[in-house]
Amino acid sequence: MAALVLGPAGAVAMLVGSLLATASSANASILASSRINSAMGRDRLVTPDLNEIHPRFGTPYRSIAVTGGLILLFIVVADVQTLSTPGSILHLIIYGLLDLALIVFRGRRSPTAAPPIGSHCIRRRRSSGRWRPSD
Repeated sequence: MAALVLGPAGAVAMLVGSLLATASSANASILASSRINSAMGRDRLVTPDLNEIHPRFGTPYRSIAVTGGLILLFIVVADVQTLSTPGSILHLIIYGLLDLALIVFRGRRSPTAAPPIGSHCIRRRRSSGRWRPSD
């Protein structure tokens, strides 16, 4: 389709752009997963050894290695179709949990749960100290 609309050079540009976007998304996912593993190690939900920070790069290198190893294992063991369905479902679950966490976080009486200064959609009621949508 891109070749029909943009010509051969446009099709190649679209291909290169999509490959770069896919590589960027995969890199972000791997780094986010390793940070989650590192935080779980810090909270002692898994072994604290995963929380080791590399002295030169300042990254949780053990968490990155474990995450990368698991990804390689999944790639070798299963095909793309088998991996894509649980991956999509897990992303939806994570986004849902993030929304719930935001609702709980906003419901707390904490100064850190306040919206940014100058927010036009939420206003603080002075009498109760609770947040409510603006009128």
